[in-house]
Amino acid sequence: MPVRFVGRKSFFRGNSLFWLAANLRNNGVGRVVVRTREEKEFPEKCYYVLTNVKPDFSEPNLLKGEVWGERIFRGKQCGIQKVEKPHQKDWKLIPKEEEAAFCQITDVFEETKYVPKLIPFPPLLGVILQARNNLPQKPLLKIDLPEGADGVEEEFVQDEGDNVIGIV
Repeated sequence: MPVRFVGRKSFFRGNSLFWLAANLRNNGVGRVVVRTREEKEFPEKCYYVLTNVKPDFSEPNLLKGEVWGERIFRGKQCGIQKVEKPHQKDWKLIPKEEEAAFCQITDVFEETKYVPKLIPFPPLLGVILQARNNLPQKPLLKIDLPEGADGVEEEFVQDEGDNVIGIV
């Protein structure tokens, strides 16, 4: 009888962080580990340098415990954090010879914030204002931002139209 698989394939590739750390000297403190999902998702470097590992050896599959490490996320240093989801079989250990080359950060994620000057009113209020003022479209609310506000880039600010209502 042929074997028939039901459901989707798991996208996890690798081992659990506890299994990797338990097979290393000093529980892997000082070693560099990477989540393969983050490696595929972000072009910048995302990894942990392990600082404290406490696996629960009473668990037969080594899926419980606590892991702390210095977090590098998208090229930015985030400090020492508790590792999220160390039980998932999605972790890869960077070989000791390749750690220095791997940890050199070349790309850093730059987050840009765009703040619109106009936003739509809540649906019911927009319909009421549109009917009351005989506007062809739903009105927009003008947001008065302080001069030099962080995150406002002039080329992305929307122009004011005929259907703008400013509330004082």
